[in-house]
Order: sequence, then C-alpha cells, then structure tokens
Amino acid sequence: MSDSASALAVSLYEKIGGEPAVTATVNAFYERVLADPMLKGFFEETDLAMLKRQQVSFFTQALGGPEIYRGPDMKTAHAHMAIEQRHFDQVAQHLVSTLQSLGVAQEDIDTIVQAVGPLAHDIVNTESTSHHETTSIPTQKKKRKESRMGPNGSSPKGGSATLEATESALAALGIVESSLDSLQTNVFVADANLNLIYANKRAMDTLQSIRSEIEGTFGLKLEEILGGSIHRFHKDPKRIERILKNPQSLPHAATFSFGAITLETHINGVYDQDQRALGYVVNWEDVTEQVRKDREIARVQSMMENMPFNVMFADRECTIQYVNPASKKTLKIIEHLLPVKVEKIVGTSIDVFHKNPQHQRRLLSDPNNLPHHTQIEVGPEILDLLVSAIYDHKQEYIGAMVTWEVVTQKLKIE
Repeated sequence: MSDSASALAVSLYEKIGGEPAVTATVNAFYERVLADPMLKGFFEETDLAMLKRQQVSFFTQALGGPEIYRGPDMKTAHAHMAIEQRHFDQVAQHLVSTLQSLGVAQEDIDTIVQAVGPLAHDIVNTESTSHHETTSIPTQKKKRKESRMGPNGSSPKGGSATLEATESALAALGIVESSLDSLQTNVFVADANLNLIYANKRAMDTLQSIRSEIEGTFGLKLEEILGGSIHRFHKDPKRIERILKNPQSLPHAATFSFGAITLETHINGVYDQDQRALGYVVNWEDVTEQVRKDREIARVQSMMENMPFNVMFADRECTIQYVNPASKKTLKIIEHLLPVKVEKIVGTSIDVFHKNPQHQRRLLSDPNNLPHHTQIEVGPEILDLLVSAIYDHKQEYIGAMVTWEVVTQKLKIE
C-alpha cells in the first residue's frame, strides 16, 4: 500500500483557536455553571481543577484536536446523579452562551451543539419534578454520599476525595466516548504499541459496508480488527512505524488503498506531559467514490485538452471559464481582431465579443434554447459557433460549451 501526503482538513478545534480557546471556554463555562443555583449542587466536593483538565481534554478530542479519552457509557457515568432534562438544557445553554461570549462563529457553535445534544438520552435519568430549582441541591448531596458509602454507611477504601476524582473522570470519559460516537467521521484509536483499541460507531458502520474487501484482501473478519496491530494492513510496517514514532512527522496524512477501496487517513499522536506516546488517533474516510469521480473528471479534462477542434466554456454568468489549447492556437491567429489578449480571455465576459450582449445573455440563460447554431463576424473573419448546454452531476444547468471554427475561407469557396 502506498502513502501520499495531502492537506489536512481544518478541524473545528483549529478553527476556534486550538488549546488556548478550549481552555478559555472550559474556564468560562464553569464560571457560569457554578454560579447557577440549579446546577452548582452537582459539583460540591468535586475536584474542579481535575474536572476542568478532563473537560479540556474532552473538548479537544471531540473537536478534532490531539487528545483522546475513553470511558464508561453515559448512563453509567451519571447514574449517581439525579439529572432532569431541565438540568441538561441549562448546561447546554451555558455552553452556548460561553461560546458566544468568546466570539465563536454561530455555525461552529451549531456543530458543537449537534454533537452534544444526543447525549441527553443517556445523561437525563430522572423525571422532571414540580419543585423549585434549588431543591435539586440536597438531592445531589444525598446521592453523592450514597454513591461513596458502603452498606454500613462508611466510606469505601480510598476515601471520598479519591472516589470523587474517579466519578469526575468516569463522567468525563463517558462524555468523550458518547461524543465520538456522535461524530460524523470515522475514528480509530491505537495504543502506544500500535494495537487498535477503539473504533467509534461511524467507523464500525463504514467497516461493515466494506467488510467483503477487508476479508478478501487481509483475511480478517470484522470482529477481529479491534485488538490487533495496525501493521496487519501495511506492506512495509517498519516504514510506517518510523513515521509514527517520530513526533515531528505528525500529524500525518496518507491515502490507503486495497482491493477496490481507497481510504484517506489523518493520524496524530497523543502524548503525556513528558511527551511520551500514549497512543494514536486516526480520522479516516472512504473516498473510493470521490477518487472515481476525480479520475473521470481527469479523463474528460484530458480529452478536452487534446481535442483537435476549438472548445470554450462559459458559466451561467456568461464568464468564460475554459479555453482548450486548440482554441488558444486559433485565437492567436486572429488576436489582432479581438477586444482582449488571448491569455486574458479566461475570466472575461462574453459580452465583449457581441454588439448586443443582452440578446446573447437571454439565449444562454435558458438551456431550452440550446443547442444553438450561429455565425458571428469578428472583423473580416466569420466564426461558426455551436452552443450546447452543460449540466452537473445533479443535472442542473451550469453553463454553455461552444465548439467553433473560422469559416471565412470555406464560405468564399462555396
């Protein structure tokens, strides 16, 4: 299999400003949440510094940055809290307000909310009550205490501080895993030894769609992919390992092909505070259909470039967007008669070639008028034109193609 470098798509993490922006968001978010009487009871006796660090990691990974966490499902992580829908909605509103106050673009806020919204199904575990908001605070204290105590009312081994930290970590990890499952991109996670240890829901669905190619090429069943080395998919494992073990090589983009399938992959390392590798995160997409379309476009473009007759294309705004080499060669002969130089024709409106531009615009505005055959005079020369409609893959009219020739001498002979 071959690698080829390609540009990394800009992640939402990068768009909003990276680590400084995420840290600022988390700090501002908790200022709002902890000042809210409805919510602050959930965070009593919690190590807020640790919780904030975990949330920074959570948002970094969820938004496409270089962090990864895994944890229990959301239902388990929040089982010890009496969370109603109103609590979830209030937290979501604080998140939106925080992002707005920091100047995050509304379209990016909408994307974040879309990822967080589905988590309500597992986080909300208590029916709404008619009590005032403040009654939820002692309820949370009681549930927290019960979750930390053994059957005789004593604190379990390790103490309340340790268990509180564990609860906070579990909650954060659960949010990360559920959020990854909500992402509309395929995600793999490999450990430091390059064994695949996680695939999000989208990745498993995509693998299911190409399982026959995987089994035919690598002899692997779908259920065998997780738990094994990534090198099962590589012809040259040593070369891949050299790339991944060198932090300067990351993030790394590659095109990965097998059978009739082509995958586009983007891989980044996850490191601890001492820059030791903890694992690797891979975002990937099945680009087989896109590759097929690109090849088809390349074939058509090659045909146009090598056609022995003159071809031009103008978009719906009547701006010339393409002139093939044969056209350029012919135009060069009559360049002294043209209103613009040949090298400047692309990007020029067809209006400059017509005495009555509005007539031409009306003609080209409606594909039902096409194909259309006409002859025009350019100085002493006569050009014969055939104008045809061009459509995109959705069969929407996008402009007109003109095949043409200089017929002055031909008409004289006739």
